[in-house]
Amino acid sequence: MSSQLSSNRIVSRESSESGESSSGSTESTSGSVGPTYDWVESAVRNTATTLRKSDDLDKVIAKAPLVRSGLPSDIIVAEKCGYTDRVCHGRENAPVDFFFVYNTLFVDLRVTLPFDEFTADVLRFLNLAPTQLHPNSWACLQAFRMVCL
Repeated sequence: MSSQLSSNRIVSRESSESGESSSGSTESTSGSVGPTYDWVESAVRNTATTLRKSDDLDKVIAKAPLVRSGLPSDIIVAEKCGYTDRVCHGRENAPVDFFFVYNTLFVDLRVTLPFDEFTADVLRFLNLAPTQLHPNSWACLQAFRMVCL
C-alpha cells in the first residue's frame, strides 16, 4: 500500500452541476481543524492532501478508475481538496452531497463506485459511512468479500 495517504473529494454529478462550492470544513484561528473534530486523531486532523493541483488528481484517476466498468464515467466527479479540508470532515452545511476519501481506496484496493451490493450491504449492516473505515479496514472488507463470494 502507499505510504503517503492523500485524499480527494467525491461529488455526485448532480451536485457538481449546481455550481455551488462543496467545501464544508471548519478552521480555527490557529490554522488547525476546528473543535468539532477533536475526537479525530491529530495526525488525521492535521494532514492535508498532497494532491494540490488538478494535474495530480488527474494522474491518480488515470491509474485507477473511480467508476465500475460498464457504467458512465461521468456519474461521479473527483475534486481536489481545499487546504483546510481533511478526510475526517463531514458535509457540514455544504449545499451539495459529497464525501472525502483516501486515494488508496481506488489506487491500491481497486474499489469502484457505486459500491457493489456486497460492500453496500456490509456497510449498511454495520451502520458505517464509507469514510468511517480506515484504509486497512477497507483491505479487510475486500478480503472478507473474497472469502464470502
